[in-house]
Order: sequence, then structure tokens, then C-alpha cells
Amino acid sequence: MKGAVVGLSGVLALGGLHALALGHHAPTPYRTDQMGEIEGEITRVLWRNPHLRFTVRTEDENGEEVLWQVESSPVSRLTRWGLTQEEILPMGVTVKVAGLPPRGDTPQMFGKNLLLPDGREVLLDEFGAYWTENTIGGFSPPNPVSDPSLGLFRTWTDSGEGFRTVADPELTDEARAIGEAIDRLDPEIIASNSGCTPKHMPMILSDPNPVEISQQGDRIVIQMEEYDTRRVIHMGGEVSDAPAPTPMGYSAGEWEDENTLVVRTTGVALPRRGSAAVGLVLQTEDIEIIERFQVNGEGSRLEYRQTVIDPAIYTAPRVREKAWIYMPGNQVLPSGCVEAEGWDLFNPLN
Repeated sequence: MKGAVVGLSGVLALGGLHALALGHHAPTPYRTDQMGEIEGEITRVLWRNPHLRFTVRTEDENGEEVLWQVESSPVSRLTRWGLTQEEILPMGVTVKVAGLPPRGDTPQMFGKNLLLPDGREVLLDEFGAYWTENTIGGFSPPNPVSDPSLGLFRTWTDSGEGFRTVADPELTDEARAIGEAIDRLDPEIIASNSGCTPKHMPMILSDPNPVEISQQGDRIVIQMEEYDTRRVIHMGGEVSDAPAPTPMGYSAGEWEDENTLVVRTTGVALPRRGSAAVGLVLQTEDIEIIERFQVNGEGSRLEYRQTVIDPAIYTAPRVREKAWIYMPGNQVLPSGCVEAEGWDLFNPLN
């Protein structure tokens, strides 16, 4: 059985322009308001960052062969969840895949769930089960470990809670017009979301992988897993010292108390196109980001608050919060990101 397209089901509401402008990877070639299913034979696998990719051979209603291109979560995340290529993507077997279907006619999907022949369901994303409770993979927030003696400087693991919006102001008329004019199928925009070009501030803080924070002389360094991104915070520095704009900008930090670091970042280079970013986060050259990193009293959580000030985009400061937790032994792994032009890097089925 080569398999077939099973159909569409479900609704995933995103809630308007802010989801468009501030999603982790947006716009994309996939629909975000539906879930689709395909069933077929796995013929190719690319087990690499930035995204797992594999091909599923199906048949259309006329019995003609159709090769579906599926991408999913970063391999580093799947590996951390205990998944291996050999276990979840055995070549030549028939599987079902559920995920976000294409906006156009290209047979492609963002896979969220995978049903193996033995009945186990693989959670490829943070979302829950689709077919059965017999699942492997996915993210289960661990119980954090308390150790107040370590302070800020250690490796922190994402709590899985995501960002919580504290203040969500209206977009300016100009920003709203830019957002509404975005072409979600623009190849340049899609490429900027799927390649190995490092993300910029403040979007890089949406990365759900661990971060390592260390002190190196009069600087604090934040090492992130995504794209091997390295941020430098200049303690005692002034934003007027900023050199030419860069994706991370110039960050000046100061201690509010022994467990609370406050950072102000300016000089963030625009990501790729125009006077505002098109495809990732709407922002201008005047953006200012104020961050607050605070270790809780038990030493088990790092609470984070991000305030974005960009008068050309927001009518007031936008404030979001998230948290990391302390799990001894967790490390920031090398990204090993590989640019893939289409599907040329796949190894054909032997």
C-alpha cells in the first residue's frame, strides 16, 4: 500500500495579526487553521537541524504517485526527547502523519504527529496526542531542582510554558498595514524562516532549547542552542557605546540585586527587508528591548520579563514573560544547522 491523502480535520486558531507578526516561524507555506493527514511509505529522511525533513510516498484519487515533503521540529529537540531516526522513521514502512497542510498546491506539510505501524504515536511537536494515548516523544516539563548557591550562572532549561503576554498594545496603523500586506508564500520570506541564518533580537528569546549563562570578565555571555547564537552583555556599558547595528544589538547590563540582572538592548539590525521586518517580527531600527532576568529564591527557576519599545510599531510598550528551570546535566548542544536547498540533501532510499 503506497498510501493516500486522508483529509483535513480540526481547527487551530491563531488569533489575528499579533500571531502573524510574532510567531516563532511566520509566515510559512502551511495553513495554521487546520490539521491534515497523509498516509504512505517513508522514502527519504534528512535528520538535521534546523528542521527534520522526510518524504512520504502516497497516491492521489487517480492512483498517481505523490511525494509529500514533511518538515518538523529541530533534530536537537527530538533527540533531547529521546527520539532517534531509526526508531521513528524506519525507511520503507507505511506511516500516518498529521500536521499543518499547505497553503498552496505543493504537497508539503509541517508534521506534528506520526503514527507508526506498531500503534505508537510519535509527538513531533509540543502539542499532544492526535490518534492515541500510546505516545513517545513530546515535551514533558521536568521537576526543577533547587540550588540557590549557583545564582544566575549555569545552564537553564526551557520550562515549556512559552511566553505569556503581560501587555499587548495595538499596532500602529503603519505596522498593521505592513503586516496585512505580507505574502505568506513569498519564497524569500519562507527561506528566511527555514534556513540557518541566525535569528535577531528579540525573537531569538523564543528559542525553546536550553541556554547557558556565564560570566567572562566584565561581560556576561548567553550561549543559545539555536544556530549556536552567542549574546554578549556589557556590564557597566552604555547604549551610547553601541557600534554598527547587529542582529543581537548592543546589550548593556546592571545588577538590580544579587539575583536580578537588568539588560537594555539597542542597535538591533533589521532582519533582511525594508524599514520593518517582513516574515519574523515587525520592528524598526529604533527598537529598544529591556530584559529582566531573576533567579527565584529556591534557585529552581529563572524568571524572564521582556519589554519591547518601538513607537513606530506599537502604541505602547509590549511586555512578555517566560521562565527557564534548572535541570542538572542539561547542556547547550551544537546546532549543526545545514542549509537545504529544497530537498537536495536527502539520501535516496537504497
